[in-house]
Amino acid sequence: MMAQNQTFFIEANKKSEVNELKKMLQSPDVLRNSSELKSVIQKVIGCMTLGMDLSSLFTDMIKVYVVWMK
Repeated sequence: MMAQNQTFFIEANKKSEVNELKKMLQSPDVLRNSSELKSVIQKVIGCMTLGMDLSSLFTDMIKVYVVWMK
């Protein structure tokens, strides 16, 4: 039973981390500051490396790329 509770909290933590990354990617302050933006993108890539499902961030990453390329 303990393993199920731990799994639940790990999954809940991952979801909150994805939501936090989403908010950071949508933040105008982060978009203006290239070093902060680079840090957020590195966090996204790090989470992807750990196997987290970040498909909900796809459109936000595309928007960031379009804004950054201007």
